[in-house]
Amino acid sequence: MQAQILELLRDISETSKTALMLITHDLGVVAETCTRMITMYAGEVIEDATVDEALVRPLHPYTSGLLRSLPHLSPRHGRLPSIPGRVPSIAEMPNGCRFRARCAHATKGCEAEQKLQDAGGGRRVRCWRFAELNLPGALHPPSAPVAAKVATQ
Repeated sequence: MQAQILELLRDISETSKTALMLITHDLGVVAETCTRMITMYAGEVIEDATVDEALVRPLHPYTSGLLRSLPHLSPRHGRLPSIPGRVPSIAEMPNGCRFRARCAHATKGCEAEQKLQDAGGGRRVRCWRFAELNLPGALHPPSAPVAAKVATQ
């Protein structure tokens, strides 16, 4: 039923020449249906990229954490990875990066305001460390040299 509804929405979008925006937590739907993926955390856009770019090489630690927590990417019979901590309350938003309390890559610079910045190729990210991080995506294990694989394609 879900596939039929998504196909109908896609057909309507194509025939009427209008954009279709889906708001979902289902990354499978995103991968099958969308061309761009905008990841949000605590009310802010933190990453904007094509679906393929975001799935293969996420630039924000939260996007990477979401992808690693997908059950079909976890080791069989292993523990499902999760992102520690909780989303901050809207009444108690931290200064700087809103994800920093939960981020394994947070450093002192993350306390400063994080602007959504151009990451090249039409991508945008709200993380000042994006160029130095090599984050795992949906298609590569955490230890894989993602940057080398992407560069040689």
